[in-house]
Amino acid sequence: MKLNLKGLIIKEYIVGESDKYITLFSESRGLLQVSAKNAKKYNTALAAGTQMFVYGNFSLNKTRNTYKIIDVEILNMFHKLREDIVSLAYASYIMEFIQEVAKEQVRDRELFRLTLYTLHEFTKAKLPKSMVKCVFELVALKYLGLMPNLEYCVECNKPVDNKYNFSIESGGYVCENCKQVYIKISEDTFIAMKYMLQSPLNKLFHFKASDKVIREFNKVIEQYTIYYIEKKFTTANFIKELENI
Repeated sequence: MKLNLKGLIIKEYIVGESDKYITLFSESRGLLQVSAKNAKKYNTALAAGTQMFVYGNFSLNKTRNTYKIIDVEILNMFHKLREDIVSLAYASYIMEFIQEVAKEQVRDRELFRLTLYTLHEFTKAKLPKSMVKCVFELVALKYLGLMPNLEYCVECNKPVDNKYNFSIESGGYVCENCKQVYIKISEDTFIAMKYMLQSPLNKLFHFKASDKVIREFNKVIEQYTIYYIEKKFTTANFIKELENI
């Protein structure tokens, strides 16, 4: 059976001297494990189209549960992500995150679109890459059903007042009476988080943030992601090492 679908290559494996297996994150079928015959040879038609970060229209042949690439129409190779090691590290983190949370053969159009918007944002110079990463994490967690509650106290349902306390374990805002283990954040950071959770994807990264907001936001979302995904990503550690150089 022949399939045509849009997809993004999030991992590639070399097999033998000339073949590849790739992990394809597709718009319509989630994660797919796909073989690419002779894709390692530089002079073959599939050489360019089976690299990491390639977004394109993929023609696949399915035999039982096996997928094989027939052809690729490249829509974007995200060349700029390879121009410096920091951009490459952040983009690789997004790929590792998707491998962990996306499911095989399960459509997740919003997560797919969020991933593309995030990669595009990494190629620009508007927001700090650390902020882009954490925005991605927050919105991805929303799509995964793990969105923090910022509307009222998660313990007693009291409306939000002018004291902004965030509890990782409780999953959102906690009032002064219920706070135990929490992170205190500013009103601007709280408002920024609500904006990101409510914003359409085409406006998600259209904002400015102070250094204080960036620091607070990154601290909260990094801890929140680790707690609810229950994994520390290898690429996240590499990013921290790069930023400490």
